[in-house]
Amino acid sequence: MADRATPAAFESHLGAIRDALLRGDLQALPALASALDAGLGDLQALSAPDLERLRAEAARTAACLGAAKAGLAAARRRLAEIRAGADGLQTYDRNGQKAAAPARSLREKRL
Repeated sequence: MADRATPAAFESHLGAIRDALLRGDLQALPALASALDAGLGDLQALSAPDLERLRAEAARTAACLGAAKAGLAAARRRLAEIRAGADGLQTYDRNGQKAAAPARSLREKRL
């Protein structure tokens, strides 16, 4: 980041992070975050209006990161549900505790 102290450079890095999130390119995030972190010490050289604009850009990026985190958590939960379904049906007993459904006998037939 040669022009580290410029607001445009920070905005560019924040935008690149948002773009990577929107593309689902999670592997690009560590390098983008490192590039952004490298210039954080130079924030003191920026004017108050520039800092306010960057704060707004950072808030937009944080919202995208939060949405990506929620999406990943939902995907993990769904995969766990699919795996659990493959292992057999789960039911609940009278006390609300999970219980495995009784296995069907070979004589049971579906009508």
